[in-house]
Amino acid sequence: MAATDAKPIPRKNTAYRVTFPIYDADGDAVTGATGLDSEYSLDAVDFVDCTDEAHEIGTSGVYYIDLTSDEMNADTVVVRVQTTSVGAKTTILIFYPEEAGDIRVNVTQISDDTTAADNAELMFDGTGYAGGTAKLGVDVVQISGDATAANNAELMFDGTGYAGGTTKLGVSVVTNADKTGYALTADYDPAKAKHSGPTYPNW
Repeated sequence: MAATDAKPIPRKNTAYRVTFPIYDADGDAVTGATGLDSEYSLDAVDFVDCTDEAHEIGTSGVYYIDLTSDEMNADTVVVRVQTTSVGAKTTILIFYPEEAGDIRVNVTQISDDTTAADNAELMFDGTGYAGGTAKLGVDVVQISGDATAANNAELMFDGTGYAGGTTKLGVSVVTNADKTGYALTADYDPAKAKHSGPTYPNW
């Protein structure tokens, strides 16, 4: 549990740090609250002690507590922080931890533009939008300002082939018939190279 557990939205079954004030009857922050007792309840089950206890930030009257993942594993989490300080009020914190499927997004504007939001919907729902009704696609007409280069690239990648002409890209292996400069190594044994199998009469 750490400061990084503080999130804008609490998450179900995920450790969470919450920061809060403790007030007195006049609405003033209570510094140095004594006898702190923090408890939690999951989905309306009876309160039990929190693993952590509330900590004051300096002498500000503002406190924080780290809740474990188990203490956040519910649809409704209630934390109750009590103190024996005279005049201090009990602090109640209520969370509805987010989980997959809880939050739905309905974008109505993009940069204050409702048409842009509608077009984005067309783009991602499968009906397609690319400045009209056509689905998004890439049509390279020039490479470095050269239309011929773009056409040649198309030939190269569409299977019809281009390699400086109409020849498809490939590797040509040729035989070196020139033995000049070649020599047998010292490990070569002519005797072992001879056929050593059975001999047959010459009919």
